[in-house]
Amino acid sequence: MRKGDKVKQQYILILILFFATKNVFADLNDLIRRNINSSSKSYEQIVDKQSPRLWVHVRNQEQEKFIQDLNATNWFESIKLNDTPINFRPIQLVDNGPKLTQLRYFFKQDKDEAELLLKQLLKIIPQIQLKDFSNQYGTILVRGHYELWLAPNVTKLSLP
Repeated sequence: MRKGDKVKQQYILILILFFATKNVFADLNDLIRRNINSSSKSYEQIVDKQSPRLWVHVRNQEQEKFIQDLNATNWFESIKLNDTPINFRPIQLVDNGPKLTQLRYFFKQDKDEAELLLKQLLKIIPQIQLKDFSNQYGTILVRGHYELWLAPNVTKLSLP
């Protein structure tokens, strides 16, 4: 066999391996993409089935005490959104926060549910601003996460 023929055979072999490998990687990339899409859809279904969660952020121990009061806790736990009971999460004592009481939501898709929650909360707290934080934190939280941030001047709840 001549040297030129040997080089041609090696070149052809390299081309065959290159195109075979390219197809394998294309199939592998497609498989990975399908797995990611499938996992994402499964995760979304699990998250969507969770109860909405309400975290209350208070500025001082006095606020913490009246939120922890049995009647207040029972009232919060009795809230239902679209026939789904709300999951009342542990109270968060914070040093800083907004000057006015806010109900925060973190996904644009949660706006309607946030408005339903706001209607319920306005029964016991007279002034609450509804705030969309989806542009800031929507990627790190899950749907149905709501936060009630009490203003420093809130000193009691008007429980029914």
